[in-house]
Amino acid sequence: MRIALVGRGYSLWWGGAERVMVELSRALKKEGVDVEVFVERVDENSPGDVPVRRIQPVRINSALKLYTFHRKVGSALKGKGFDVVFGMTQFFPLDVYWAGGGVYRHWMRLRFENPVVRGIRYVLSPAHLVMSWLEENILKEKNHRHIITNSKLVKEQLLEYFNIPAERITVIYNGIDHSVFNPHTKRYRKEIRSAYGVKEDSLVALFVANNWERKGLRTLIRAMREVDFTLFVVGRGRKEGFLKEAERLGVKKDRLIFTGARKDVERFYGASDLFVLPTQYDPCSGVCLEAMATGLPVITTSSNGAVELIEHGKNGFVMKHWLDHRELAGFIERLKNRALRESFSEESLRRAKPLTWKNTLGAMLKICNTIAQEKLT
Repeated sequence: MRIALVGRGYSLWWGGAERVMVELSRALKKEGVDVEVFVERVDENSPGDVPVRRIQPVRINSALKLYTFHRKVGSALKGKGFDVVFGMTQFFPLDVYWAGGGVYRHWMRLRFENPVVRGIRYVLSPAHLVMSWLEENILKEKNHRHIITNSKLVKEQLLEYFNIPAERITVIYNGIDHSVFNPHTKRYRKEIRSAYGVKEDSLVALFVANNWERKGLRTLIRAMREVDFTLFVVGRGRKEGFLKEAERLGVKKDRLIFTGARKDVERFYGASDLFVLPTQYDPCSGVCLEAMATGLPVITTSSNGAVELIEHGKNGFVMKHWLDHRELAGFIERLKNRALRESFSEESLRRAKPLTWKNTLGAMLKICNTIAQEKLT
């Protein structure tokens, strides 16, 4: 079987979707699938065992980049005879659409609750219009054969916003590389803490993200005023505004540690006592799943599909609203109890165990095989 895998980026370190692209393409190849990747950006340090073709959109502005990527992907795939076109980004037509980025219409309603303001934003930013146009067209029956979501949350949102038969949507959680993310990461605890001047007995929370504002870093910093803990912030972003916020709140600089983007993020899971992601919206945050696989209690929000694997008060806590820093502080305060953290850790490990790339791939391959057979009839 020949599969074209299409996405925006190809990297183990840039972000969740980019990492899924790498993991899925390599897993497909190991299973004997003839897979070719089509993406806009490629990390030069990514594994080179899968053929990757770069698609160069016009970058004058975001709207034109989105539209020309869609057009150029279509041209690149035309006449290539792929059995299945598997899209992990917005373009059409395709066979399988992985809605790993969630539902754009829902995201816009979260960002701009006032419909008048939302309408103005659509007019002022053509990129919003293009993204909405792409989503609307992808989800038309003629432009896809099946949809995969990485959480029930996204499936429910698709059913709510679009007229799609439920049987055409399958929920498949992302896998975890358990050879990297596992309880043995605890061996890095002393090394990492020592490198950043963190005491062994300090309560340490970990936040891993690249979009710090949307992922709730400001809420987390405000919680630091209410309860004493140290925070590792791993990822790319501009820290100056957040440092000023911490200073304004009286949070000492040595409690807020920005590490930058790291290729060895597993070491920071091992050095931490809990994981926190007070995100505004996440289809199913991969970093939450990685944290669980290392045995960390996880605190996140009800607007994150990862909560489907978190039982409140058993292996983590679920915030009702991403801006409620006092509720967050209360959860962190409770996790100062070591016995409670250890109890949560055992449950996190149990729930993360079935989340393997082998299981994820098996479920995706089953769908691809079915579609390939349908196209022959």
